Amino acid sequence: MLPPDFVCVRGDTLFWTPPSNTCGPFQAYVVMKASSPNGPFDTLALVTDPNQDFYFDAMAGFDQVYYFLLSAYDCPGQPQIPSDTLDNRPPEETAILSVSVQGDDVVVQWPPNPSPEVSGYIVYRVTPMGTVPIDTVFGALSYVDSTADPNSQAVGYFVNALDPCGNTSLFNLEHRTIFLEAAPSPCRQGIRLQWNPYQNWSHGIERQEVWLSLDGQPFQPVEALAPEADTFLFDVLEETRQHCFFLRAVENATGAESSSNVVCLQPEIVQSVRYVRWKEIATNSDFSISLSWSWNPDAELTAFEILRSLD
Repeated sequence: MLPPDFVCVRGDTLFWTPPSNTCGPFQAYVVMKASSPNGPFDTLALVTDPNQDFYFDAMAGFDQVYYFLLSAYDCPGQPQIPSDTLDNRPPEETAILSVSVQGDDVVVQWPPNPSPEVSGYIVYRVTPMGTVPIDTVFGALSYVDSTADPNSQAVGYFVNALDPCGNTSLFNLEHRTIFLEAAPSPCRQGIRLQWNPYQNWSHGIERQEVWLSLDGQPFQPVEALAPEADTFLFDVLEETRQHCFFLRAVENATGAESSSNVVCLQPEIVQSVRYVRWKEIATNSDFSISLSWSWNPDAELTAFEILRSLD
C-alpha cells in the first residue's frame, strides 16, 4: 500500500498528500513517531478521515522528533510501505559548490540538499544594504545571476533550502566570486595581476591558474600558482597586442572550478638600455676632451651621467 506523500513538518503540524490506493476500503493514516531517526517508532495517531492531510502533534515540545506515515487499507496481504522520515527541524544547510563569473553573469551551483522534504532553493546575494534574496529556484541546482556586477567587485552568495511548509535552512558559509584586477608595470615590463582567492570550499584550493588570450584568440593557461597566491607579474609581453586574462581556481578532491572576471589591456613597456658603446675619446687643441658614444635607439631615457676619475 502506498503511503501518504509526506510533504513537510511546520512547527508541531505534519502535512501530507493523500495516496491513491484502490486495493480495498480506507481505514486510517498511521502517524509514527520517535526521538531518533533509527527508532524505535511508536504509533502516535490514527487519522480516520481519508480527506484529512495534516496532523497536529500537541506533545512535540521543543525536542527534535522524527515522523513517518503509513496507509491502512483493508487489503489483506498488501505490505504497508512507509513514507519518508521527516523531523520537526528546518532542512539541513546547503553548502555551495561554486560561484563563477561567465561574461557579465555569475553562475551559482550547489548539490542536492540531503533533507527529503526540500522542494526548492532560495538564492541570496550579499549587497551593501545587506544579504537579500534574489530568486527562488525549483527543479534545478544552479542559478545564473544576470543582475550582479562581477566585473567591478567580488560578489557574495548564499543558498538556503526551502520546503513546502515555508521552512528554510540556516545560512551556510558565504561564497564570493574571484575579482581580478590588472595594471601595467612599465618599468618591470609586465602586467601585475591581483585578486581575492576563492574562500570557503570544504576541501580548500588545490591550485590556481592564469589564463591568457592575445588579440581575441582562444584562452590558454600560462601559469599554475600556489593556492595562497593573490598576485602575479606576467612579463612575457608583446607591446602591440591586446592581453586578456582570467584566473581559475580548482578545489581539492572535488575538482570544482571557479573563474574570475576577464580583464584586458594593451601593455606599455619602458624600453631599457640594452647597450652603450664608446665611439671616440679625443683631446682637442685647447686641451679639452671630446667624448662620443651610442646606445640602442629605442631606449626611453630621461637622463644620463658622465663619470670621471683621475686615478
